[in-house]
Amino acid sequence: MGFFSGPSKYVTLRMAQGVASFALQLKILRDLDTETQKTILDGMKSEGVPTSFDELISSAASVIVQHKMGWWKKAQFLGMIRDSMISNGISQADAAYLTGMIELDNGPPRQRPERSDDERVPPHSATEPPAVEPSTAKSTMEEPVKASMQRYGFKSREFIVYPAHGVGQILAIEEQEIAGAKLELFVINFMKDKMTLRVPTAKFANVGMRKLSDPSMIQQALEALSQRTHIAHGDWSRISPEYEAKINSGEIVAIAEVVRDLYQPAVNPGQSYSERQLYEAAINRLSREIAAVHHVPEIEAVKEIEGLLIARPQFASEGRSAPP
Repeated sequence: MGFFSGPSKYVTLRMAQGVASFALQLKILRDLDTETQKTILDGMKSEGVPTSFDELISSAASVIVQHKMGWWKKAQFLGMIRDSMISNGISQADAAYLTGMIELDNGPPRQRPERSDDERVPPHSATEPPAVEPSTAKSTMEEPVKASMQRYGFKSREFIVYPAHGVGQILAIEEQEIAGAKLELFVINFMKDKMTLRVPTAKFANVGMRKLSDPSMIQQALEALSQRTHIAHGDWSRISPEYEAKINSGEIVAIAEVVRDLYQPAVNPGQSYSERQLYEAAINRLSREIAAVHHVPEIEAVKEIEGLLIARPQFASEGRSAPP
């Protein structure tokens, strides 16, 4: 499955509009009397269409898998669903929440290291809502009714790593009511991307959220940058998903390996657009975490990374010097 693989933009838009249309029907259905609801639901069941938001989420997630959507096409599909829902009168916060659930339903849970007894995560429940996708719009959720300073070893104001978006800061740990259910949430801000993400606290392991790497792990990542490029053989359509998986794993050494293997000096025009996109995504994740751990500006972290890359024998032998 390639970086841009999937159906055409027109087909993707039509599918997204279909998902949004069903979401609007389900929203309207909730406001009808019980007898009318039952009549309509029976008709929907006979037609084999989603009769609940859970079914709609699973159906939309299965579309991503069935059409073998790459990272870019998947993001486009989710964005179209969100925009179509908003156009149909669904609030921006609800649209962002539903698209976030669709994305998480499509992604396998990530394994995390064992923690101490007082930090263990409760057993996973299929009824627990997943992470809420970012939204720059003002949320329509109720105001928090309770705030906490620490949960599962994470504290308010702490910088963390969320694999799908990189380094963020926990603004608060609070309880909010969403779709009639009370949830305890990490409220995470990604200043660089100007967005806020809400993650149920008990879901942090499933989405791969972790603390910043310690200095020894940062050193391992820097050492990986100093090694010679690993040249992958085969079609780019097969290789690119492997790079995507490394970037989205959130593991800093794996991300450093992507940066190392996709790096090309500015004087080399041979890198394809999709290769450059993956490289930029990887170096952004890597530099932000290094900057956060070393307490330096991100631009300084980028200079350190590129200095190590260009100083390797395969580039130094060509007479190039490290960037200023």
